[in-house]
Amino acid sequence: MGSEKGLPVHRDLDRVPPATRNVRPVRKTGKTFVTVPWHAQETLAKCRALNTRPGASTNERLQLDRFQPGTNPIVIRNASIWTGLDNGLDVLQADLFLDKGLIKSVGEIDLTILAKDRTKEITVIDAHGTWLTPGIVDVHSHMSVDAAPALSGGQAFTIKLRSTQERSSSSLLVEPPFGLNGSDVDLEVPPRWRHMKYNRARQVKNSQEEYCSKALAGDWTGLGSFPESFQWEALVDVLRGKVKVHTHCYEAVDFDAFVRLSNEFQFSVAAFHHAHEAYLVSDVLKKAYEHPPAVAMFAAFSRYKREAYRHSEFVPRLLHDDGIKVIMESDHPAIQSRYLLHEAQQAHYYDLPENVALASVISTAAEVLGLDHRLGYIKEDVVLWDSHPLALGATPLQVIIDGIPQISSPHASIKPASLQSSPTTPDFEKEAADAIKYESLPPLEPSRTVTDLVIFYNVSSVWAREAGTVQAAFGVQEGESRGVVVVDNGRLVCANVLEAACASYMSSGSVQVDLQGGSLAPALVAAGSAIGLQDIAGEPSTGDGTVYDVMKSIPSVVGGDSSIIKAIDGLQYGSRNALVAHHSGVTTAITAPTSNGVIAGLSAHFSLGSAHRLQQGAVINDVASVHVKIRHLGEPSVSPQIAALRRLLLEPQGRERGK
Repeated sequence: MGSEKGLPVHRDLDRVPPATRNVRPVRKTGKTFVTVPWHAQETLAKCRALNTRPGASTNERLQLDRFQPGTNPIVIRNASIWTGLDNGLDVLQADLFLDKGLIKSVGEIDLTILAKDRTKEITVIDAHGTWLTPGIVDVHSHMSVDAAPALSGGQAFTIKLRSTQERSSSSLLVEPPFGLNGSDVDLEVPPRWRHMKYNRARQVKNSQEEYCSKALAGDWTGLGSFPESFQWEALVDVLRGKVKVHTHCYEAVDFDAFVRLSNEFQFSVAAFHHAHEAYLVSDVLKKAYEHPPAVAMFAAFSRYKREAYRHSEFVPRLLHDDGIKVIMESDHPAIQSRYLLHEAQQAHYYDLPENVALASVISTAAEVLGLDHRLGYIKEDVVLWDSHPLALGATPLQVIIDGIPQISSPHASIKPASLQSSPTTPDFEKEAADAIKYESLPPLEPSRTVTDLVIFYNVSSVWAREAGTVQAAFGVQEGESRGVVVVDNGRLVCANVLEAACASYMSSGSVQVDLQGGSLAPALVAAGSAIGLQDIAGEPSTGDGTVYDVMKSIPSVVGGDSSIIKAIDGLQYGSRNALVAHHSGVTTAITAPTSNGVIAGLSAHFSLGSAHRLQQGAVINDVASVHVKIRHLGEPSVSPQIAALRRLLLEPQGRERGK
């Protein structure tokens, strides 16, 4: 009879040598025994856990794993609590009690009863009816890793932004996968989710299953060691459904390919990230293996590279309408993670329902990460807001992580009562339909009126330029009728709550606009961006490029080191970014040449709605200002930069600068 891993096979246990005495025999037929390898118990446990899906522990939590001893219990009184339940529609007017890092109860809290059972002082916070939500969850951030070498894909981790007393990076992790350091695997409890972005892995998976099929049946003959591959183990776990697969996907063709792969290799996708064109192929997403992936995206940030060009601010709403889970992301530092809530606010303004917009940065985000048993609901961390979370400018009054208040000296700003309600949003049905019709590139060229006379109805206020400032020129008090405003050739000629008062300025050929309670104000001016000199930031062929650095050699044909470049010479008119800005009320821009050096050059002030330079009003000022940058560059230092600037400004080289 043969042997397993070099161990002899014995018929009589009493004669088993000491080196193999712990090997358990298994009866096969009659009096024949086959020794089981020394790793049998560990291997069988591994086989039994092979296809166990990650999930929450069934044990009741009495104390948070990150709880800091000595932390006082907290009661928050009189809060409007958004729980995340009932698809984000559940809101309670209640108190909340936190102890040992966990939310113990929600409802009417009797402090006298609580105090009897506790020796520690209870911290009481009166919310005065303001909003309280679970902590915000950012599913796509590069916070804390930018200093590391650039990586392509790999394993991601969920962290809490509060350092523990241990002060280690590992202690920031929320439920790291078992086996994080290769030594703490417990096969008797449910595994934890891994998060990754990326015909051999399937072969490894199949060989493991064949091995375990025999081992679990007691047939150890010729099995050898459990087949493992450190090279492919991550992808094997993907195929077993133990990994939350998150992947960058931008264009329609990308989604089609990835969905086909998910079905071919039978793995589910947790979320497509960025996903600017997902709304064009939502039916394709629904064909993905097991379930449609969620989409993690920006509200409006787009056109920064070619594959992000066909995006619309209505995409979150369109995806939700098609039954796709929507998550807002920051991609910190692309957008500062602290402004993640603003992404939800924008998505809501552009028609994403209130409950879905809040869930997109709280409960839906936690669910897609597989951490909704801890995050995204009223379970651990909470935020108390000074206004409705979707109101522009909503600011935390207090952030409580692991039962510990994070703001040592809270400052409560006084805001109108109206900001405690969800903001009302315009009717964007036509614009949303156009986003589909034109694949997010609807025509935005300004229309030209046949008359200079425009009459605005239902106007609540008017702001106008006066004495170098912008001041209120007209306004109605709460409860008053809204006004009528007449503008003739761009000039305000009448504003009154009574239409009859402006009758003498009206004519039958005028353009009439219903502002529905809106305001009129001077148009905005963009300054400091590359608009007009650059169409797609990530595509060099669409921009004017970078000008020469005066601290380095500059060709004499452009004036040598005394040259100053004019932005007006490289302006592009009618770019998508210019038209979007113009459509949003930013009608002109002051743009300087793009530079990495001290002297950027001379900026130009121009119209963002003009089709070309020869159009009337296209150029407001071909030289607006000179732009310089004094920075700590290493070499040259600040003083040589100032010396160069002094020479260029104060020592003309025989001719006027810029001519």
